[in-house]
Amino acid sequence: MSRESIAIQRLQPGLFIELPLSWSEHPFLMGRFKIKDDEQINIIRQLGLKQVWYFPDKSDALPKPESTQPEVAPAAPSAEDMQTQWDKKKEMTETLRRRRREIQAVEHQYNDTIGQVKNLMGQMGSAPVQAMNEATKVVGAIVATLSADKEVLVQLMNTNNLDDTMYFHVLNVSVLSLLVAKELGMTDKEQLMILGLAALLHDIGQVKLPSILLRKATPLSKPEAELFQRHVRYAAEMITQHAHMKLTVKPLLLTLIAQHHVFLDGSGYPAEMTPEKMHPLSKILALVNYYDKLCNHNDPQQSLTPHEALSLMFSKQASKFDKIALQALVKMLGIYPPGTVVQLSDESYAIVIYLNRKELLKPGVLIYAENIPKADAVIIDLSEQTELTIRKSVRPAQLTKDVYEYLSPRERISYFFALKKDNPPNG
Repeated sequence: MSRESIAIQRLQPGLFIELPLSWSEHPFLMGRFKIKDDEQINIIRQLGLKQVWYFPDKSDALPKPESTQPEVAPAAPSAEDMQTQWDKKKEMTETLRRRRREIQAVEHQYNDTIGQVKNLMGQMGSAPVQAMNEATKVVGAIVATLSADKEVLVQLMNTNNLDDTMYFHVLNVSVLSLLVAKELGMTDKEQLMILGLAALLHDIGQVKLPSILLRKATPLSKPEAELFQRHVRYAAEMITQHAHMKLTVKPLLLTLIAQHHVFLDGSGYPAEMTPEKMHPLSKILALVNYYDKLCNHNDPQQSLTPHEALSLMFSKQASKFDKIALQALVKMLGIYPPGTVVQLSDESYAIVIYLNRKELLKPGVLIYAENIPKADAVIIDLSEQTELTIRKSVRPAQLTKDVYEYLSPRERISYFFALKKDNPPNG
């Protein structure tokens, strides 16, 4: 996007400009915008600038011609107009602080839950009863929260931890499976508990596999693939062996775990688990497990962006999945799922961090701005803005080093959730 410097005297409505000031030095929402009216021009004139950056390709008008005549001093904006503009900026600043606090609260809850998952997985071999009880508590807390009659906000977690991959994966699959079930209108708490437990425990059999096999980033050989597929049987065996130790294991739990790699087009495994035998909840689990693996490949370079993963599943692999469950996943995660890097209509870059369920094309985004410190990055709800829209999704590899480090695209895509507050503050 080409730009050129023009004198303040040449400003007029329709010009797309950038102010050479930090975010705190001007009263506008963003430092780069299209001028709407003479009032904005008058406010810009009061900032003490002699020149601004002008973007011809994004403008609807041309700058005023250069004049050799002395300029007639324009009417200064009223004190009331200037104060109103600064008040809007102050309100935006407060909104940003509130959003950061809310995001941090969800991340704190997520980190606590990840810690619980790590502990219970470590206890499955030595203290299975305690581990199963802990797993039930974790899933029970999620089910109880999602059962509340409130809108759920799906949020991207700030983690790039590529260690302990299984813990992040199983929690992700558990959360997303229950969110899809909620999207489908499922309310039976016993069924939801079984689905959540199956998702949390579906890969527990992998503890019996060599770690080098689990971390291998290149395609598995046929013998390696056959060994890896045994984790499905191992998981069922581990849970069944513990059933006599005061554990109540529902048969449906074992069914879901046995079917989490089965697909409706006949692919997947184990071979004896044909699509006709799939339980409706297994279809959700298999769908979400597949999505998470696309986003979180062992080799991060082969991971798809959330937007790419959903597009692939919906356009080219739909025969693998239950149509209604796939539609629910897309609706729940949106057109641009959290974690997707996007380019906005003003050609700035941003990363989607939360969704707006009622306006899927207008999520909450964190915007790159070179004159704003990363710690104070602007988080904008696009549903509240009329001037900014998403132009396209972008692969992180296409970003410059500065933009990449600022937005910090997640090598690991992890989601958690929060309930929308009844009466959120304005903004």
